[in-house]
Amino acid sequence: MLQVRVHGPADVRVDQIAEPEPGPADALVRVAACGICGSDLSYIKMGGVAGPGP
Repeated sequence: MLQVRVHGPADVRVDQIAEPEPGPADALVRVAACGICGSDLSYIKMGGVAGPGP
C-alpha cells in the first residue's frame, strides 16, 4: 500500500508500506484519489506539522 509522508522541509515522498491488519473494530478503506489543501503547503515547506506522525 502507498502512503504520502513529509520527511522534512520540502521533502514529500510516496512510500510503499505493508498493508495493516485491521482489528475487530477497525476498517481498511481503499482510497482512489485524494488532494491537499493549498494552505497546507506552508507546513510541507517547513517540514510538516509539529508532533509525531502516525
